[in-house]
Amino acid sequence: MQFLPFLADVSAFLKVYGLALLGICFWMQFDPRRRVALDYVSYHEDDPLLQTSVTMLTACSAVSFLLVVLGCFGTCKNAVCIIGFNSFLLVLTTAGTLVASFLAIAFFDKVANRMDGYFYDLVHRRYGREQWATNLVDTVQFYHKCCGSNNSRDYLLSYWQITHSPGMIHFVPISCCTQRQNSYPPQNLHPIDDRCQEFPYDKQPPLAIHQQGCQQRVTIWIIQNCWFIAALAFAASLLHAFALIVEVKLFRRLFDAPKVRATYA
Repeated sequence: MQFLPFLADVSAFLKVYGLALLGICFWMQFDPRRRVALDYVSYHEDDPLLQTSVTMLTACSAVSFLLVVLGCFGTCKNAVCIIGFNSFLLVLTTAGTLVASFLAIAFFDKVANRMDGYFYDLVHRRYGREQWATNLVDTVQFYHKCCGSNNSRDYLLSYWQITHSPGMIHFVPISCCTQRQNSYPPQNLHPIDDRCQEFPYDKQPPLAIHQQGCQQRVTIWIIQNCWFIAALAFAASLLHAFALIVEVKLFRRLFDAPKVRATYA
């Protein structure tokens, strides 16, 4: 019974960390500012490792609550089978969080070395042609306050400029313009200067049109989040491994208890 207070502390810590991790995972998947980068890498990759890593972390953090409930119930009832099953789940979640950590680290190499020309392709060839690419680029440019891949000139002679300029040539999409506070991408955009799309590239006012390109900003954001997710997953795996050690010790105590009583009977 002297083991119970320590087990209660471990369970409480696992529950708090699982709740925090679940909240962070939901925040990354549903906050538009975060979600847009996950969508960006998901469209780029046939096997989007970063999105898979976040999904695995979400599942493992949700299972943490089940682990706490089963662990406490099994300990109070001295149920060896429940504690054994709980230990098995801990093995799975430990492995899952480790895999999530390695996936995030592995994706770092792809982001750093293989995505240089991807956003330029979206801007120059697909923007205005494919709806998903148009919405994605508009959302990226809105939230990251950028324009084009390297700069606004990436739209020069692009598919969008050739096919979507009315009688007067438009040099940049409306999402490249500085927006009013009531704006929201990708459809509800209201620039502070209604003529911002008409400024030539060498005369674009900095206050009306975003000057920096999106490629560098998005890449830096993704790299930071790769390490952030990897650190969260690795910390979760260490916590689950520690909880597994505690569970195994408890399991051995309960399993050996009948033998000890039989010896002294």
